[in-house]
Amino acid sequence: MEARPDADYQRILLILLAPIGDTLFATPAIRALRQAYPRATIGAVTWDSNRAVLENNPDVDELLVHPSGRDWWRTPGFLQGVRAQRFDLAVHFAPFHDYYRLLTGIREHLRMPVPWLFWLLPHRNRRWRLKHARDHYLQVLRPLGLTPADNRPVLKISGQQEAFAASYLTQNGHRPGDLLVGIHAGGSGFRGAKRWSPKGFAWVARELGREAHVRLVFFGDGGDRELAGAVVEAGVPDGFINTCGRVSLSGAIGLLSRLNLFIGNDSGPLHLAAALDVPAVGIYGPTNVMNFHPLGEYARVVFGPVACPANHGFVGNRPLWDWRRCSGECLDSVDPADVLSTARDLLTEVGRAEADSAPASDRRAAASR
Repeated sequence: MEARPDADYQRILLILLAPIGDTLFATPAIRALRQAYPRATIGAVTWDSNRAVLENNPDVDELLVHPSGRDWWRTPGFLQGVRAQRFDLAVHFAPFHDYYRLLTGIREHLRMPVPWLFWLLPHRNRRWRLKHARDHYLQVLRPLGLTPADNRPVLKISGQQEAFAASYLTQNGHRPGDLLVGIHAGGSGFRGAKRWSPKGFAWVARELGREAHVRLVFFGDGGDRELAGAVVEAGVPDGFINTCGRVSLSGAIGLLSRLNLFIGNDSGPLHLAAALDVPAVGIYGPTNVMNFHPLGEYARVVFGPVACPANHGFVGNRPLWDWRRCSGECLDSVDPADVLSTARDLLTEVGRAEADSAPASDRRAAASR
């Protein structure tokens, strides 16, 4: 049964078995649910890989981590535990998890509106196809008649994360005055097709190092460690911190919040940095920028003049049988000078904003130095 706008739901379960970026894109919808049902208990089913995105979210009361990997055998018991909690509304943030409410005994549901036979037929509505993922997730709430007042992603930092980041950076050689630049050269999506050249990242870092003392911080999982090494081998300013596979996602979020600048491929770390209002430059190739651009006041995207034949978009943009492979030419056409120019412009913009927001006495003191 579809959810009803006049129902007083007391226990709501969010199904968020999704990647990091998509989990973040769903947070405006989660906030709208909380505002509409302030007394309800809201739980969220996540993977262990994306739970940290919601661990400090004030709109979620409980995180239920679905078994995965070697713990898959725990799934029946996990589902039985969810059923025992007697949720009265299931909210599906993917079109593939409708079975979940049946397995957990939840009678009413909200689900993502996707084209009929989306896996077989392409959607012909161009406006629908160009809609950002966040707005698709907000459409999940349409049966309830909710119109969110704030569409910004929600990503909160705890005091523990702040303390970890400060300690970790100090222990790894960061000094006050360093230009702290985050780099994510990896990205597992589409079998690595979203990865820009390590030489491109290195060139941008070297150029930034001509203007300030740069300390790079590499982000990613253990599989990205080799890519970070390739960036270093291509020649970077002295001093770098490689966190790939060495810190948890929760710790990485704390570190991202301390950056002066982030440069990365279209992947989770980019979207997390943007949501934290860190100046972030996203490098795009095979993914649809309109569907997946980062959301943040200081987020910008760079792409090359060569269009990608793949142009991977949101669910329903292309049927499953119409698979197109990325040749790599789209990312090869991204000019490092464009990435550098965008990064410089962002740093200038943020510097001006901070100067304008400083007390008048501080501005006068800075001008006299």
